[in-house]
Amino acid sequence: MAYLFGLPGNDQTLDHAPKFKRRLDRHIRRAKNIVLVGWRPTPDGVRLFDAMSPRAAKTLVEAWPSNCERFSYRDTEVVCGDIREYDSLPFAKCGMLIWQDGPEHVVKEEVVPLIMRMQEDFNAIVLSTPDGEHPQEALEGNPWEIHRSTWREEDYERLGFQVCKYNAGLLGFWERGHESPFFR
Repeated sequence: MAYLFGLPGNDQTLDHAPKFKRRLDRHIRRAKNIVLVGWRPTPDGVRLFDAMSPRAAKTLVEAWPSNCERFSYRDTEVVCGDIREYDSLPFAKCGMLIWQDGPEHVVKEEVVPLIMRMQEDFNAIVLSTPDGEHPQEALEGNPWEIHRSTWREEDYERLGFQVCKYNAGLLGFWERGHESPFFR
């Protein structure tokens, strides 16, 4: 599959990490329920979406109301809400969760317990963030675009994620029963 998990215009795929990519691809193809947090209909986002089973129930969780209003993509349910309010958000909490380019927008002290809570509900979780410090302010008036935390490989590993570097970012994959040896 040719999704990039990277910046637009960058053509690096995960082909440099074939074992990692095969396991990720398997979950993306087979998941019956997929929750996408902060997903965008960018070329890369569309390729990722196309890799999913057409029969999978897909839910997009988005915090910025104007994005909620303009995002309608195929047969995807849009839930407008703050992912930090995870337990009260109305979506199925099972299958696979993909939080692409998002955890860095939340203070790490809030993200870590949230991810640990998600690990109780989902069979597979994908996270991607910039690798290290990558300052960013609000974009187009959206305060959710501000980078509030910095992520490094060891942050993912402490949460049981396997980590793959790509472009200027990190991609973490957690699969129930296959946690990193550094898990908690």
